[in-house]
Amino acid sequence: MVIFAFALWALFLNLIYKCLKKFRSNRLPGPSTISILRHATAKYSHLTLSKWAQTYGDIFQIKLGPIRIVVLSDGKLIQEVFDESEYVGRADKKNLQLARPYGMASQGAVPKEQRTFTVRYLSQPSMESFIQEEISEFLTWMSSHEGQMVEMNQRLTLAIVNTLWKILSGKRYPQDDDRILRVLDKENKLNESLSRNPLLLYPPLAELFPRITGWHDVITLAEDIRDDYEQIILECEIDDVKSEHPSFIVEYLREIENSSDPECDFYKDAGKNSLVTTLADLFNEGLTTIPVTLSWAVFYISKFIDVQLKLQEELDKVVPRNRRPCLADRSKLPLPYLEATIMETLRITSSVSTGAMHKTLADMKVRDYEIQTGTWIIANVYHVHHDPNAWQDPDIFLPERFINLESGSVNSTNFSTGEKTCLGETIAKDEIFLFLSNIYQTFNTVLDENESAGVTCHHKPEIVLQPSDFNVLLTRRT
Repeated sequence: MVIFAFALWALFLNLIYKCLKKFRSNRLPGPSTISILRHATAKYSHLTLSKWAQTYGDIFQIKLGPIRIVVLSDGKLIQEVFDESEYVGRADKKNLQLARPYGMASQGAVPKEQRTFTVRYLSQPSMESFIQEEISEFLTWMSSHEGQMVEMNQRLTLAIVNTLWKILSGKRYPQDDDRILRVLDKENKLNESLSRNPLLLYPPLAELFPRITGWHDVITLAEDIRDDYEQIILECEIDDVKSEHPSFIVEYLREIENSSDPECDFYKDAGKNSLVTTLADLFNEGLTTIPVTLSWAVFYISKFIDVQLKLQEELDKVVPRNRRPCLADRSKLPLPYLEATIMETLRITSSVSTGAMHKTLADMKVRDYEIQTGTWIIANVYHVHHDPNAWQDPDIFLPERFINLESGSVNSTNFSTGEKTCLGETIAKDEIFLFLSNIYQTFNTVLDENESAGVTCHHKPEIVLQPSDFNVLLTRRT
């Protein structure tokens, strides 16, 4: 009897041991709670995530109480996981989208019709004329400051926002219009609020500590911004519904008006809520990603004059000096060095250091780890783009790394991850190409000598990694 009891007890302990072993083998590594709290208000959270990736590997978790965030730090793994649209969708960022389950920030299958509509509209050839109109005004401004030291960040942002404003609402304002500046000011304040406390980037954590994080203040500001978008829609609804050349908003409103299927993304109130959120997504990109990428590109091109000369030499071979560059130049004749310069700018700056927040829609297995439904997932983009195992001298600005030495073409390096890529990707690429090619066909820019050092340290501590204000000397090419 004693032997039987002992054997039973040994079997029970063995079972417990195997269960614990299995549990630990499937448990993601990650920083301790103390380490998470210690770094919660770090100015440069992208560096913290990169450091943790070096310690814990390509996949680790940030766990605080019931909140679990999985961090992916390998390019192929990110692509693999985010391509699983049945399992992974965009997470509702309450801090930016106000907890509305509509629009492009929604998860799962809901946004597909909206995404198709939006990408189709923004891919129209007519979009180039709007961009070129703003470039003309920008070049006029540059001409008026020829021979002077100028700060270009704000002016680039105004030009990009005005392009987007014209495309979305059908109206164009001067680049120093008060309304444009007010919208910029509110978005900047929201960005600054989010940057002061990285916990705000993770709504589940931010809601646990609303007073510490300033959660309520951010929501109030975001609601104010949302009201601005609703006002823009209302004005378009009143003024432009019968327009022969309808704007994005008017075309979207027509889709809503023609929708009779309750399951359709454009149906009635759901459609209008989707439109507001889609505008928020697009304006956010226009206010951050595009102008920040352009500012960084100008910074590096002005810093490394050899890069600038190679870029201009290539432009002169393809585009006659008596006309401005256009998108047809990119499709007819290759401009590999310009394209490589853009790619290297995107890599070294990684301005959106973690990409969009995602969430699991169903239980899934990543490598040997079980990821439960409702788990937040982020891509450690900055680490992927600065991993010394993947890039030689990752902190050096070197466009040549993207050029195929045999063919002279640009290597097809994918900076997007999965089907939930940014909405305005096509128009963003077009704007960056057109602005840079037009600027450097006509002008030289040289970075102020007092600002030429510490290139890799020129980050503002904000949610989007943008350069600190810098000045360049503008001279016209001869």
